[in-house]
Amino acid sequence: MSNIANSKTEYFSLSSISGMVESMFNEKFGNKLFWITAEISSLHIHKGHCYISFIEKTKGTDEIKTEIKGIIWLQNYSRINYNFKTITGIEIKENTKILFLAKVSFDTKYGLNLIVEEIDPSYTIGQMLIERENVVRLLKEKGYYELNKNKDFPLVPQRIAVISAETSRGYEDFREKLLTNKYHYKFQIKLFQSLLQGEKAGEDMRNRLIEIFNEIHLFDIVVIVRGGGGNVNLTCFNNYRLAEAIARFPIPIITGIGHTANISVADEVAFKDCITPTDVSDFIITKCLEFDNKLMNIFEKIKTRFNEKMTNQLHKTDNQMSMLISSTNILIKKQLTFNDTQFIRFVNSANIIIAEQNNKIGLIVQKITDKIPNYIKERLSIINSQKLIFRPIISNFMEHKIKLLNNRLYALKAISDKIFTNNKRFTDDALIYITLNSKKIIEKAEKNMILTEEKIKILDPVNVLKRGYSITLKDGKNIKSADMLNEGDEVKTILFNGEVKSKII
Repeated sequence: MSNIANSKTEYFSLSSISGMVESMFNEKFGNKLFWITAEISSLHIHKGHCYISFIEKTKGTDEIKTEIKGIIWLQNYSRINYNFKTITGIEIKENTKILFLAKVSFDTKYGLNLIVEEIDPSYTIGQMLIERENVVRLLKEKGYYELNKNKDFPLVPQRIAVISAETSRGYEDFREKLLTNKYHYKFQIKLFQSLLQGEKAGEDMRNRLIEIFNEIHLFDIVVIVRGGGGNVNLTCFNNYRLAEAIARFPIPIITGIGHTANISVADEVAFKDCITPTDVSDFIITKCLEFDNKLMNIFEKIKTRFNEKMTNQLHKTDNQMSMLISSTNILIKKQLTFNDTQFIRFVNSANIIIAEQNNKIGLIVQKITDKIPNYIKERLSIINSQKLIFRPIISNFMEHKIKLLNNRLYALKAISDKIFTNNKRFTDDALIYITLNSKKIIEKAEKNMILTEEKIKILDPVNVLKRGYSITLKDGKNIKSADMLNEGDEVKTILFNGEVKSKII
């Protein structure tokens, strides 16, 4: 053991060894300052001094490779912490990688320490950006990055789950803008309170998403809002577990987490990222307005199409009625003409028959008249002698001829009555047929009009107003866009129950 420096009788005290080490440090390092990178594993403040434990991990693992204690004295801590917070947005804290300027010190009582004189905030911001890019890269590798962006956005997003703090000004702005919108759209908002900054905020917001997922059927969208802040203050929104939960969530998520153009990983993977909470409100209201305008356009098209069809149907019905009336009149005229012709023919036939019979009777009478003088002269004596015999014979002959003539006249009258009765029955049947068919055509037209009225009732704007929508008019015209309104304009909003008059200010 030739490397033993002294003997047992010439031993060193502990303070002697410490003094030797201190002398060596002073000789080697003296009052020199060094820029050093390390991660803060623990930190506590005592009497204004900041006591830190610096570590370095083996690359790619959580195994601690080196650990050294450090101190920021009271006279420097306030200045360094203020400068760091002003630039990064956060105070010096655990689990933060920093680049600091320090003096290497060895004290015989307190051992090895790094006396921190300055911290470079830009290095910490750079480390945060590197970590952020690693989170984005991992999400893309696993195929999660675009999932929420590709979700179908609801036509009318009225049921909203909000992750925020009840005392957050951003949440108040979002809620106020949404509930007092000028279109009077109705929204249901449920707040899920969460931390919005700090080391535990990312995991806390992830837990709120789990709660929303368990009652997902109650919501159309999820909104995450808070006030603005510095870049590093968005660290919790770069948390991988939170970003993954947002990307894989089954309904669209909208973020509004800053008043500046800060873009976190949560913003990148969400369906829509807005700069401010009020921008989120405007986005939701605009989506509802777009649906409202589409609905009004459809209604106008239906109304126009209905009016066209109604007009065509009325023209068609009028034409059918005109044709029916014309056809009926023609048919009646034809039938009346037919009946008149038949009756005239009958009368003419009857007159001809009567005239023929009268001629026959006249001829018979003329023959009798012509023969009577000679017969009287020749038979006067006989007649006188046989007067009582011939008088009944002549009388009977004349009565027989008169009866025969009357019988023929009765027969002719019966034939005439039968012909007239048959023609009248035919005319009545024709009128009944025309009446029945006219009623059927009219009844069919009435049914078509009733069905058309039912369609009108279904498309009645009142039924749309019952579902919570409203119609805003200016000078009697529908307002489809805010661009149609100017300051000082007076508008009228029609609700299901009443109307409201407003003035644009």
